[in-house]
Amino acid sequence: MQDLGKPTSQAITEVLERTFIDRVVRNVGLVVTLYDVLGIGEGALYHSDGGVHYKVSFRVVAFCPFVNELLTGTVKEMNE
Repeated sequence: MQDLGKPTSQAITEVLERTFIDRVVRNVGLVVTLYDVLGIGEGALYHSDGGVHYKVSFRVVAFCPFVNELLTGTVKEMNE
């Protein structure tokens, strides 16, 4: 309901960000940010939930180190 008044592309971008950013996706890694939306398909209305569902192609920036990869860094800040 909160996305009804928004343009479709904006609403889809916000849902993708809420769904994927700061989460680990299997075979992808830790999703850092949404890079871009490549395409949005036709909307399909489902009677069971009353929502419009779109097939969306998008790219993300993900952190996914290789197995046994050694990462070095510096601790910039620490707190309790």
